[in-house]
Amino acid sequence: MFGSEAEPGLGPELGSRPGPALKHRHTVSALILTQNVASTLPRLLSNIGPVVDEIIIVDGGSRDQTLELVAAEPKAKAISRPFSGDFAAQRNAGLEACAGDWVLSIDSDELLSKPLRLRIPALVQSRIFRWYKIPTYWLVDDRPPLRFVQSPRHYPDYHIRLFRNARPFRYVPGRPVHERFPKSGRGMGRRLQTGHIFHFALCAPRADREAKVERYRRMLGGADDISAGLYLYEDREHGVLECGEELA
Repeated sequence: MFGSEAEPGLGPELGSRPGPALKHRHTVSALILTQNVASTLPRLLSNIGPVVDEIIIVDGGSRDQTLELVAAEPKAKAISRPFSGDFAAQRNAGLEACAGDWVLSIDSDELLSKPLRLRIPALVQSRIFRWYKIPTYWLVDDRPPLRFVQSPRHYPDYHIRLFRNARPFRYVPGRPVHERFPKSGRGMGRRLQTGHIFHFALCAPRADREAKVERYRRMLGGADDISAGLYLYEDREHGVLECGEELA
């Protein structure tokens, strides 16, 4: 649908001026992968609901109340797709179902900060930028004041999370974990300095995080230093800082 390649992340921070606005309002689809996440899904749906037009759920085979919660959300549509051990394939299946002009990709254990939620409606009206890399707070617990891990691996941990619903934005096949978009065809984008995603994965007990690292290792067929460094942060040098933004 779109083309051209440009250097990412250059220039001043966007603030509230993402570029010349289009005359019509661009729509946003949220994309979420789920599997037995009934305990966290209601908060996420409430968090993103005001800034998206539809919510596409790709469910890998939930046995709890996840699908019932999705059915009760007017903006949500569930796609049942048994998880085969490939996150990229799951996300690509969800992208094919997204009808919005833009896509917000967010995990079931994440939430938008208040500044990010306020900015999204303006960001997606840009006719210059085709994607935004958003920084992440990897939280150490979910009790206020919220604090995050400070290390080269954990912060700012930029990833493309808000992007045009266009063919170049499909995840690279063959990367079942730590999925990424191809670099070619993206067009011009920006790294945001204001507006974060809060990630709650590290709030889980250590044993659960160790099990996740082992699961990812098996999916990759070998060592997974990335997951070990992220999820078992206590084993490496790091700091803990209070978050500079509030939850929405």
